[in-house]
Amino acid sequence: MKDELLLQSISAMMDKKLEPINSKLDHMDKRLDHMDERLDHMDERLDHMDERLDCMDGRLDCMDERFDRMDERFDRMDGRMDGMEGRLDKLESQVSALRITQLEQGREIKEINSRVTDTYHLALEAWGLGRENRHWLELSKE
Repeated sequence: MKDELLLQSISAMMDKKLEPINSKLDHMDKRLDHMDERLDHMDERLDHMDERLDCMDGRLDCMDERFDRMDERFDRMDGRMDGMEGRLDKLESQVSALRITQLEQGREIKEINSRVTDTYHLALEAWGLGRENRHWLELSKE
């Protein structure tokens, strides 16, 4: 019995000494439980984020396809623009040649106009001289 009392007394003493440790361990268990809950909640949120990212990934794939189609269209447009640019350069060259020809023709027209005027004056002067000569001839016949 003495041994039993001794054991009970040691057990009671140990319980007293272990009580603060048990209390701390209980407190740590509660904190760990709370952390587990928070981690579970975070897991749920991460799963939800994964789903959203998968959805976004699908949408980005669709956008990628659309951008590829747009690139193809832009490439075709670039080809057409290059062709148009070549035709425009040719047209500008032709217009420039026409301007030069127009200026030359303007100069030639002025020169022809001047010659026609000179010829007209000469013809008028010759007619006048012819009239004068006829008049002198008629006067000399009389």
